[in-house]
Amino acid sequence: VRAVVIDKHTVEPFSKYSGTGKREKFVVVFSVSGKKLAFYVSEFSYSGYQIADKGTLTYQGNKIIGFK
Repeated sequence: VRAVVIDKHTVEPFSKYSGTGKREKFVVVFSVSGKKLAFYVSEFSYSGYQIADKGTLTYQGNKIIGFK
């Protein structure tokens, strides 16, 4: 589907247990036909996405297959 990157940010998972080795998660948000779709991506992939990038997004469920 045609998509535009509209946001990217990191989230830190909440844990009620201290010292569990929390890790940041990387999120990229796309606009697809007026709807927002958010995906977790690797730290490496995250740096490759820029807000306003346009392309063809291929995904299955909650996983990105590709964006070109």
